[in-house]
Amino acid sequence: MSTPGAVPPTAASSPSPATGAVPLVARRRPRLPRSVLLVVLGVVLVVVAALLLGTRAAAGLLALQLLVCAVVRAVRPAPGPNALAVRSRALDVLTLTAFALVLGVLAAIVPSAR
Repeated sequence: MSTPGAVPPTAASSPSPATGAVPLVARRRPRLPRSVLLVVLGVVLVVVAALLLGTRAAAGLLALQLLVCAVVRAVRPAPGPNALAVRSRALDVLTLTAFALVLGVLAAIVPSAR
């Protein structure tokens, strides 16, 4: 049963019988997932903080970013953000949290360069 006024489906890649030309197919460029862009933006901000505020503050900000990534990975539904979903959810959250805690402790005990 067809809808009145509906256009019948045609093969997009078949040549036209009259001219033999293949119609052009519009292709979109692949885009980076939003999670990858946000993680890269966070790392860029940490580098800027390292240059402006010092290594101790930058290490603290990087630890905070890792902790935020762990929370995001824990609460987002499957399959999760592309930049953060590497292994199982539990292993990703455990790894990100452990790295954040270790980096936070190191940021607190390392003497400031300034």
